[in-house]
Amino acid sequence: MAATPRKGPLLAPGNEAEWAKINEEEERQEAEFALKLSIPERLESGQRLCDQAFKFYNAVHVSADGQRRDPRA
Repeated sequence: MAATPRKGPLLAPGNEAEWAKINEEEERQEAEFALKLSIPERLESGQRLCDQAFKFYNAVHVSADGQRRDPRA
């Protein structure tokens, strides 16, 4: 399937149908990936995502004394 050249960016108004197709494809790929994982692999992936979230949180939030702290503690 050849891509058609576009005049404006994909985020411009009027591209909702194309975004819907993109989102559906991403959801399908994520569902297929999730079905392939075992329960321990899912837990490991979830833990990794949680750790990433807390690293991001700590990167943007600093306590009153200027120290970063893990909110899980």
